[in-house]
This record gives sequence, structure tokens and C-alpha cells, in this order.
Amino acid sequence: MISESFKDIVFKLSVDELKEAQFLIAELIESAHLLHDNKKGQVVVFAADEDTKSDERRTEKRFGIGAEGVYSVLGEDDLAVLKETPLRIIDISQHGIKFETNNSLIPSNVLLVKFSLNSINKKNVVYRNPTKKIYVEVRRIIEVESSGDTGDKKYEVGAKSIDIQRVEELRQEKNNAAYINKKLATKEDFRILIVSAREEEAIRLEKLLQILGYSVYRVKQKQQAISLLRNYKCNILVSDMDTARINNFNLLEHIKDEFPGMGIIIEIDKIEEWLDLMPMGVDDFLTSNYDNEECRIVVQNLHKKLLSKYLFGQSSQIRRHLHQGVMVISTNDDRKKLLFNILKQNCYSVYLVNNIEYTKKVLKSYKIDYIFLDTESAGLEGCEFIANMKGEFPHIKSFVISGNLQERRDYLINGVDSFIIETLDPRRILAMLV
Repeated sequence: MISESFKDIVFKLSVDELKEAQFLIAELIESAHLLHDNKKGQVVVFAADEDTKSDERRTEKRFGIGAEGVYSVLGEDDLAVLKETPLRIIDISQHGIKFETNNSLIPSNVLLVKFSLNSINKKNVVYRNPTKKIYVEVRRIIEVESSGDTGDKKYEVGAKSIDIQRVEELRQEKNNAAYINKKLATKEDFRILIVSAREEEAIRLEKLLQILGYSVYRVKQKQQAISLLRNYKCNILVSDMDTARINNFNLLEHIKDEFPGMGIIIEIDKIEEWLDLMPMGVDDFLTSNYDNEECRIVVQNLHKKLLSKYLFGQSSQIRRHLHQGVMVISTNDDRKKLLFNILKQNCYSVYLVNNIEYTKKVLKSYKIDYIFLDTESAGLEGCEFIANMKGEFPHIKSFVISGNLQERRDYLINGVDSFIIETLDPRRILAMLV
């Protein structure tokens, strides 16, 4: 029974707020039913895809309950079909398919599903094309109890329908990633300019970047940098905060105006400096006590980003986020609410998890494309979680939210894609999800 105090709060809501609450509660009940394992604090709530409302999914025309068929996991390098595995179709609609199988799958697997409408037990129905072949992307996997004494595991799989064009896009994305990694290893025609009045530190950085295989130029001041850039194309500029700050950051403003495609990395001492630099279009930063490994990772990440944009343009950065899931790991209610609202308004499916203990079940059960990890909640387990997640789900991009610069190196080494300094700007968050 609902308490009277809770009713009083509900009665104060507007009609629009009540409708929104009704939608969220319905999704919460569904999540709790699917993920419940007698532990508290697992998944708080998730929002369904906005392009297909819950009531539409329940009322749209469905067919095929009880039909038998087979599925194949598509190969990563081409559209060659691998081994066919039996399945039992539970439900089919225009938006997707739900089926049961004895074999476990991975969320994000792309499948070719084949079945025959003649196998459906319906009287006096004649189908013009009884044999069906559809492409789907796995979105949800739930382990269910099997009947009988065999003890075999069964899995209920929910998959989203996709067309052959989307299958080809997914294949091309993987090929593009492989090509970028190959180019990344060669360092071909990629140059870095160091602008710093700190000569000793600049020489050390120059030697390090040369060991990594980059062509490096080094100058002390802005005018030397501009003159060199007009004669030699450079891809990344690295500077320290003191040099960059001269004449109210005139160096950065000039670089962005005359060389807009150039990446910029600045060495900083404290968080406040990075917050000042963010509006100026600086791509990344090095901490003042950076070591060789942090430098390698930061430069390589920006190199990879610039390569992707140069080779494939903006088209490679456009993802169909209506079909993407984001997991937020945090115990900070304000932070979770802010991220949830930003993501929900832009039609992402959002999974809010209180701590790392419950993330594996979500990753095994749902298609997750991005993870936001709050280090206040993760503690010492955060780095290990990122490393394990990257090994098992390499397609997932991860972002760490922290106010501690000293944590950054450890997370970078363990594979995190980006480090967010506490302030969660909606535009910056959405720009990351590409």
C-alpha cells in the first residue's frame, strides 16, 4: 500500500509530470522484474528508446509466437555467415524479435535470423513468401530457468531489427578502426610542435616524442610558432600553462583562428586551469608531473581522434544514438540526475548503477555503448573494472568523472577514453557520445 505522505507528493505534481512519472515507473518495474536477484541497489532505472514508446511496443501487430528458426552470428570482417544455431521465437514485431536459445550471445552481436511462417500454427493462412530472413542487433539477454532435469541454460534474447545498410555500416566501422590503428602505428606525416619557454622541460618532451616515432619541432614563443606553422604543417601543438597564458592566451586564440584543424594539448598544475582552458577549444591536458606513459597515451589518443576525422570525416563520428545504451556508475544522486536528464532528452537508453558490483550483469544483459564512471563511487576498484571491461567489451567507450588529477594517469593506463573534471556541461557530454 502506498503511504499517505507519498500520495501527498504525487497529488502536487502537474499532469505532464504525472505522465512522465507513469512512464518512468513502468520502465522501473520492467527493469526490476528482469534484473532482480535479491540484491539491493542494482539498477535504479532505465529509459526505453524514445523512437518507440512502451505503449506502441505493446499494441503493435505481432506474430510468430512459438515458431522455430535458426540464427547465425555475422563475421566481423565481411558478411559471411557462421554456424547456424536453433532458436524458438517468442515474439516478432516490426521493431524487432524476441527469442529463446540454449547458446549465450553478447549484446551488440549482429545476427542473421531465418524462420518459416509455415511453421506457425495458424489455420487457413497462406503466406506469399513463407521463408523469412532478417538482420538484427542483440540488445538484451536474460538467463531463464530451463524446464526439465537437464540443467541446460536457456537465454531469452531481445534484438532490434536493422537493415542490410546498417549491417554494412557496422562492418565498415570495424574496418575503419582497424585502418586507423594501422596508420597510428606508422606515425607517417604526423608532426608535433612544442611551444614552451621552459627549455629544459621542452627538450625532455621533445626526446620522448621522438622516441615514440613522431617528427617534432620546438620553439620558445608564439611568433616563432606561427612562422614555423606557415611553412610546415603540424598536427598537434603542445605547450605549458605559463607559456600559453602569455598575453591572455593569445597563442591559443591565434592557433585556433589560423589553424583550426590543429590539436592542442596543455600541461596544467590544477583543475581550475583546465576549466579555464576548456572554452578555448583545447583538446586535452598533461598533468604537471606527467610521466612517459601518460604522455604517450594522451598524445596517441589525440592522434587517433585527428586521424579519424581526417580519413573519414564527420560521417564516421555520427552514430545512431536512438539505439545506444549508456551506463552511469555513481552514488551521487545529483550527478546521476543531471546525466540522466541530459541523455534521456537526447533519446539514449540510460542505466543507472550504484556501484561496480552490479555492472557485470548489466553489461552481460544489455547493449551498452558508453560508460560514465564516478570515481567517488568506484574507489580502488575503478581502474580494475575499466581494464576488465575493455578486454571483454572493447567497443564500449568509457569516461571517468573525477576531481582528482592524480587519479588520471592510472585510469588512462587502464584504458579509459576520457577524463571529465567534475563539471558536467551538457554540450561537452553530448559531444563525447559520437
